[in-house]
Amino acid sequence: FMLLFFEPQASVAAALDIVRRVGDETSLAACAGVHWGQVVYRDGDYYGGAVNLSARLADAAERHQVITTAAVREQVGDLDAVEFLLLGSRILKGVLEPQELFEVRRVGEARAQRLRDLVCGMELAQSEVAVRLELEGAERVFCSETCLRHFVAAPARYLGGA
Repeated sequence: FMLLFFEPQASVAAALDIVRRVGDETSLAACAGVHWGQVVYRDGDYYGGAVNLSARLADAAERHQVITTAAVREQVGDLDAVEFLLLGSRILKGVLEPQELFEVRRVGEARAQRLRDLVCGMELAQSEVAVRLELEGAERVFCSETCLRHFVAAPARYLGGA
């Protein structure tokens, strides 16, 4: 979903809170892309390059990650207990110029480390794993025997082979 803020500090704080709460309170994962720039409001919706760039940032973010552009980093300045980690310059789909990107996180807070069922995508705490499978030196975890059966029937489908 897209949220619009009038202060860049509020957008960063909200993105961090949403991603953390989703990870803490559900078996789902959220990520966010935050950009600061001009938008156009027309017919009840927002348009423009800033909207497109924000969407591309969200596409580029990993599970539980908040990423921003240099524009956000410059506008926010120093934010209490928040750090900006340089990810480097990246080319994003549909964006002409490479963008300097930053991961944003609260000081001392690491991204959630949860296990992921390859079949259904559910994130699992260690205590929530129903079935474990050792395959080619790597452990695979599943939320249920049903997901395990699907995996065993077509492992290449879930490992990116076919």
